[in-house]
Amino acid sequence: MSWLKENYEKAALGGAAAILVGVVATSFLGEDGGPSAKALPADIDNSPGEELLAEMAAVLEAREKSAEIRPKLIDGREVDLFVGQPLYMADGSLDPVDIYEGPNVHKGITNKWWREHSIDLSFANAPERDQDKDGFTNREEFDAQTDPTDKASYPSPLVKIVGESVDVFKMQMRWSSFDESSITIYYQDTKPTRTFSERVKHGASFFVKEGMDPNNRFVLASGSAKKAGPNGREQDTYEVEDTTPRFKGTAKQNFTLFRSGPKTGGFNEIQDRSVTLTLHALGQEGSSFVVKELEKFSLPYDPKAKNGPYQVTKIEPIVGQADVFTVEIVWRFDGGLEAKTLIVHKKK
Repeated sequence: MSWLKENYEKAALGGAAAILVGVVATSFLGEDGGPSAKALPADIDNSPGEELLAEMAAVLEAREKSAEIRPKLIDGREVDLFVGQPLYMADGSLDPVDIYEGPNVHKGITNKWWREHSIDLSFANAPERDQDKDGFTNREEFDAQTDPTDKASYPSPLVKIVGESVDVFKMQMRWSSFDESSITIYYQDTKPTRTFSERVKHGASFFVKEGMDPNNRFVLASGSAKKAGPNGREQDTYEVEDTTPRFKGTAKQNFTLFRSGPKTGGFNEIQDRSVTLTLHALGQEGSSFVVKELEKFSLPYDPKAKNGPYQVTKIEPIVGQADVFTVEIVWRFDGGLEAKTLIVHKKK
């Protein structure tokens, strides 16, 4: 930049002063440089020169103030007139894209959504990134219409639930008559050396094993009844009430104790099932928790929380695949219900 451009104000003021001096000199001197016969009297009115200087001073003072740059808006879009506008490349294209007027940079997510949340969409994997580190990707947040910059706003946690394994505790029972008011029940389960028998009166609870599960868990009906058994033949039966699980809001379970059950040795079988789950989000990545069938729980999982909005409503073996189970989880919320079904293998 030249000296003149850098010192414009000084040059302008100096030039004006020189012109003024020239005008005054011409008034006093003739064309030959001598004294002019038309010399101005001592009380000359020089107000026009003062007005000029005042005007120039005002101009210079105004230039010292910072200039106001107003944003340029085109179709509601603020355009920086001094900085180039960034361009992007859409998935599968080499053509530059203007995120205001061009096609979506990432398929399935509008450019407007990225702009509204101030998220950099220049990364090729931007949809798979997790802006607020809550375990849900930008694409998942977009699909759920949640805020990708707020950890307290996230999609349904059921999306991130994974079933690790199913644990099955088998209890087998058979019975024989003892007298008119009681029967003898023989018991065995999947725990080692858990085999015993007990005399049980009609209408009484059993098994009475202090400190051991099951302890007073079952209640025998007050009398027997005739029913078609697993082999299709009619036989004597007793109804048994299983008082567990005792989760609030769930019904007590009943089962039929046939005289000759379908298992080897004539045993009838009931099962306690539980599933090990992992929530791959909300800071619980890498940790797992166990939920029993019909149990209610919270997400993020809190072992101290009771009667959470989530419930394992079913753990059932798939027909023909004894070691593979269907696990159904239900989420009840205000005005709605959401369910997810998992395919989970039996714990080895």
